[in-house]
Amino acid sequence: MRPAAARAGEWLGRLLWLALMVLPVGAGAHPHVFVATGLRLVAEKGRITGVEVAWQYDEFYSLLVLEDMNLDQDHDGVLSEDELAQLEGFDMNWVEGFEGDLYLEQDGAPLGLGPPETRGTSFEEGKIVTRHFRAVEGAEAAPVVVRAYDPTYYTAYDLGLGIEAPENCAVSVSEVDFDAKKRDLLDELAEIPEDGEVPFPEVGAQFADKVEVTCDAPS
Repeated sequence: MRPAAARAGEWLGRLLWLALMVLPVGAGAHPHVFVATGLRLVAEKGRITGVEVAWQYDEFYSLLVLEDMNLDQDHDGVLSEDELAQLEGFDMNWVEGFEGDLYLEQDGAPLGLGPPETRGTSFEEGKIVTRHFRAVEGAEAAPVVVRAYDPTYYTAYDLGLGIEAPENCAVSVSEVDFDAKKRDLLDELAEIPEDGEVPFPEVGAQFADKVEVTCDAPS
């Protein structure tokens, strides 16, 4: 995650990513951390009031975290209770301004999210899995759009752990057309003059699946 170890070397990572982006489509531009995400939505009287987020880190990043924290030193792939306790909350030390790579909106306006509340950490098949809860502020009984993404695309999120919602809520997922978005970005980059000085574009939102949730208020 960007708030912790993944910030190290981030600028170099972006340069490498940009170099990959100018290769032919299909050559594979890619981020550097991969996170399978799960969302469990909480609703009350037809309003979304909270989201429990699960993050399953890829094996390589998980290994880097364990090595950095001197955990699983016997390399048996199993963490003791003490080691899990040490790992708990490792990705919750968010820097000021970090949005938690989770964005909710209603009628085109962003919804506020409360600070993360840790809900547990596990180590499964070589991958770290963490869970946290965030309260949703100000939602009305109307559709809510949810996206999980890193604006810089240093970390790539997918919805591999699934989406859960109360029985009175309908969930639809619009998957992004990755190749089409990639071509659009390449066209945008091609318009930048060779001597142009522009910041690296924040493209994460363009590559994020859109989740729309609509909950019926109890009669």
